[in-house]
Parts: sequence; structure tokens; C-alpha cells
Amino acid sequence: MTVASSISKIGETEAIFHQIVQVLQGGWTADYIWQIAAFAVAVLLSLFISRRFKAKLQKLLPPPGSGRLRDRVKSYSIDIASHLSFSLIGASILWMLDWTLREADILPDHKVLVFAELGYMVLYAFAFLRIMLYILRGMLGDKVVTHGLATVVSWVFWILVVLEFAGILPTIVKFMRDQSIPVGTQNLTLWTLFSGLVSALLTLGVANWIANVLEGVLKRTKGLAPNLQVVFSRIARWILMVCAILIAMSSVGIDLTVLSVFGGALGVGIGFGLQKIASNYISGFIILLDHSIKIGDFVEIGGFQGIVTEINTRYTVVSDWNGIEDIVPNETFVTSSVKNYYHTDNVCIAMIRVSVAYGTDLNKALQILNEEANKPDRVIKNRKGWTGITKLDDSAIDLEAGVWVPNVGDGTVGLRTQVLINVLKRFDEEGIEVPFPQLDVRLRSNQTQKISIEDMARLLTFLEDQKEADRLKAEKEKEKAAGGSAAKPASA
Repeated sequence: MTVASSISKIGETEAIFHQIVQVLQGGWTADYIWQIAAFAVAVLLSLFISRRFKAKLQKLLPPPGSGRLRDRVKSYSIDIASHLSFSLIGASILWMLDWTLREADILPDHKVLVFAELGYMVLYAFAFLRIMLYILRGMLGDKVVTHGLATVVSWVFWILVVLEFAGILPTIVKFMRDQSIPVGTQNLTLWTLFSGLVSALLTLGVANWIANVLEGVLKRTKGLAPNLQVVFSRIARWILMVCAILIAMSSVGIDLTVLSVFGGALGVGIGFGLQKIASNYISGFIILLDHSIKIGDFVEIGGFQGIVTEINTRYTVVSDWNGIEDIVPNETFVTSSVKNYYHTDNVCIAMIRVSVAYGTDLNKALQILNEEANKPDRVIKNRKGWTGITKLDDSAIDLEAGVWVPNVGDGTVGLRTQVLINVLKRFDEEGIEVPFPQLDVRLRSNQTQKISIEDMARLLTFLEDQKEADRLKAEKEKEKAAGGSAAKPASA
């Protein structure tokens, strides 16, 4: 391809690519060096300016969690401006440098600036990639579009850009259109399958984004129970996902009647292999609809206590005070016994136990325990608890006080610690003893004998000699049983 034909196709990426190839083969001039220098300066200045521009934009963001439409639009606009700032600032600086160099007659005014055009393409492609990743994160969420997935998408995107720039991508597309695969009564090309996959991903992303928006609207709806919010959002998400898949399949010309066979096979699979999974899904909807378990309830199941933090389609997450999360299949809540401390209300009894010594004025001790147990602000004063004796132990008398407190799932260790510190202080002031385990040993004998140190030493020597004699005797018997000669006894 000649330079004249390349110039006639200005604006086409393939023409610019061939011009760059010619330059790399030995056609370097001062014009090209100036263009590369201008692009490098534009990139560096854009990095410097865009960072400060983004910092300024972050200060304009509305408070997090704001549900107003105006704040959400403002937040989206600032995010988009932040993602586009580098490319737009870089393209603007490159244009100004291009214009300045042309006005200064450093670059010819009539000539196509190949590397400048390449710089524009790279900056615009980078802007498109940033917006595409931003939209993907908005539709699918950060849990799906992780850093690793974003890196893979970026690599694939830049490979496609290079292939398009070199004019190879149309050849690949033509090859995929020519390769067909028979599927039932239809012949699907590789390009059809690829475009169907892309369509499915796009429609599923849009459906997921709509479901997230709908879920946010339901959460802000006053008067709607949290369980019903979850039920409606899950049903809406499923319907949107199914519609997205059907739209993607029909968009590439796949006959939807084949789904009848697939539906029958799916029913058989659910009846046998997926029985437990189907049971968990159905149990999840039962839990959400009958309000037996709600998000925020303090429950105990299988010896594990914690707060219900999530009710998902297949399982429920229960988190305890130590941050440990128990993943419980929904079927367990339906078929097993579950203690729900918040089923009727969130008020439960907190037990405070202390022991006193025998001989203590029990009425006084019970009065002190009752007064201190009801002092904390967290205790509900208008709901009567109790104070009493629970056990007569070997070394102590056990006392107990029960008081009503809200949100027992938040823990009662702090409450009990505060009460016990005050009780011990009052007991000390009143002279009430908190005992520790004691054991009295009494030796009974008709005659009192005195044993001297010498007698004790002789007794220990006798025991050692007897032990050595028993050992030698055992060795002799062992040798005799083995048929060996008797060993010469060692001198004592």
C-alpha cells in the first residue's frame, strides 16, 4: 500500500496502521518525533491534572446512603466524570499541542499526523474501557466484577483493539461466520454462538441492575416488612433473569420450543439429584413468608447462637459475637427446632449469679443483689424480674437475679460485669463474705505416735531395698523361662 492510498483513507484505522509500519521500517522524520513527544507530554500532564481533578470531585459527592434521586444522579455524574477525566484531559491537551505545533510551522498544516491520530484512538479506547467496566460493576456488582475479572476484560479489550487497528478482526469475524454447528434442525455459526453469549451477558447484566434498583426501592418502602422486601426482590430478580435469557436466545435465532425438552429434563433432575437443593429453595420462601425467622433475630440452632444477618435463597447466615458466621441450609430452619429469642419481641432475661458464705444475712444479701441488678439503664424497670436462692452448695449459698433487658443478642457480659462489680463492692461494705472452696481434714487415732527423722530414713531405705530385690527376682524368673543361664546376682 502506497502513502497516497493511505492518506486517501484518512480516519480508517487500517490506513494509519500501515503508515506506522512504514515509519518503523525506516521512515522516521522530525514530524513523527514531534508527534510522539506531544503524545507523551499530553499523557503526563493528563495524569497530573486528572488526579487533582478527581480529588476535587470526591469532595462534591453527596453523603453515602442518600436515597434522593437528585443525590444519586449527582453521584453517578461525578463517577462518570472521574472515569473519563484522564482520557478527555489527555485528548484536549494533545489537541492543543497539535494546534500549537501547526501554528508554529513545526508540523505541516496539510499533513496527516499519524501518531497524533493514534494517540487520539488510544485515549478514546481507554475512555470506552473505563466506562464499560463502570457499567459492568454497576450492573453486576463488585462481588462479580472483581479486580481479576476486570483485568481479563481489559486484556481482551486491548487485544481486540489491536486486531481491529491492524485490520485482522474482520477476517476473524468472517471465519466465525463461515463455521456452522448443527443444533437440532438449525445450523448455528460460531459467530451466532459468540454473539448469543455476549447478548446473554448484556441482558443478564441489565436484568441484574434493574433487580438491584428494584431491591433498593423496596428497602426504602415504609410499612413493608423486611421479609416481604426480600421475597419480592428475589421473585423479581428470578423473573428478570429468565426473561433476559429468553431474550438473548431469541435474539440469535434459537428456537425456544427446545426449552420444553429441557424443562422436562430439569424436572426429572429436581425430582432426584436436586431434591435437597429444591427443598432449601422452597424452605427459604417459607421462612420469608411465615415470619418465623427474620433478619436481625437472635436465634440458637444446633448449639450455635447468633444474629440472622442474611436470608438467601438456599441458606441463611447466622453471625455470633466473635464474628463467626454459620451457613445454615434453609431446610434446617423448617425441619429442626430453633430457639428464636426475638420471635415475639426482643426482650429477654439476663441472669446474674453470685455466692455467699454460710452464716450470711441472706435477706440483706438478696436485697443488695436486687438493687444492683436493677440499677443499669439497660434494664427494663417496668418489667418485674426476680431474686432468689438457687442452691445450697458445699462451701457456699448460690444467689441469682433475673432482669429483663432488650436486644440480648448484643450480649450481656458488660451488664453482668457492671452489676457484679457493684455487688462485690456492697458486700465488702456490709461485711458479707464471698467464699471460696474449702476442705477440712480431721485425723482420728486412738494413740498418738511420734516418728523421728531417723526412723523415717530407715523406713525409706527398707522400701528401696525391697524394690531392688523384687526387680532382681523378676529378672531371674525371666532368664529361667527363656532357658538361659542364670545371671550372677548383683551385690547389694
